[in-house]
Amino acid sequence: GAPALEKTGDILHMHATGVSLWIFFESIEMKLPDGMRVYVNGKEISDYKNYVFNDLDKILITDGTGDLKEQLNSITNFAEKH
Repeated sequence: GAPALEKTGDILHMHATGVSLWIFFESIEMKLPDGMRVYVNGKEISDYKNYVFNDLDKILITDGTGDLKEQLNSITNFAEKH
């Protein structure tokens, strides 16, 4: 298919270090509903709220519906250009 086009919201750029997902979500006033599943670089993270971001992480947040492989494959590598 055609290559994905980069758009606002595709990349999270942070200047702080040691920031866990819960701090990020709190900072944007977003609460993940129960039952959400989080994958980092293709692996499910059970304690995702305490996961600390690393440069070039590919993060998927899903409610578990739909095709997981398709969702994981939809994550871009746009961050490598920034």
